[in-house]
Amino acid sequence: MSDQPGFSNPPWVYSPSEVMKWINATYPTQKVSKSRVGRGSKEKYLKDIELEIDLNVEKHEIVPSNHLLAVLEKLVGKKVIEEQFELLPTAELFIRGLASAKFHNMSYIEIDGDVVYDHPEIKADIRKTIDILTQEAHMRKNPSMLYLKSLLSGVHSTSAEIWIHKVHPKKEHTVLIRITGDIEESLFHRFLNYLKGHLSISFTEI
Repeated sequence: MSDQPGFSNPPWVYSPSEVMKWINATYPTQKVSKSRVGRGSKEKYLKDIELEIDLNVEKHEIVPSNHLLAVLEKLVGKKVIEEQFELLPTAELFIRGLASAKFHNMSYIEIDGDVVYDHPEIKADIRKTIDILTQEAHMRKNPSMLYLKSLLSGVHSTSAEIWIHKVHPKKEHTVLIRITGDIEESLFHRFLNYLKGHLSISFTEI
């Protein structure tokens, strides 16, 4: 299971004390190191990449359901927004982008806290996981959070994790991507180029 955002219910269905717990658990402040380029071979390598991505879509601020939540929201300085995009079709594009960069081995997927795929075995299963997302899209009404983890083919010590949030504090980003381990620079740019070609995005390297 991911050690990043837990998939809690959105805060407006919680008591004020639970809102703080949701914010702290879902949006921790810890970051990993910046990317580094290794020059020991002909191919340049990047290591331990972390990116934050925003989708250029319409965003709606969520109005707190009671006065206490409104006061708490003001105190913590984190207004909550909901972004207007379809989560699972968008997640499929990220999965296809990973596959274009040779992350063919999906090991884990959560949707709104439900584990829908947990197969850490080393095998190519992208097509299968896309089929699962298609089935989930027919069964779920407006899911808001997804986490996945995939392994790089041939270099299983390198993994990619992606968190996508339709609902999140206003100052946070829609997508967090973390690649742990070494990856060829050309593969990383292939992944980014796929995203740029299929989504309207802006991104920041942490």
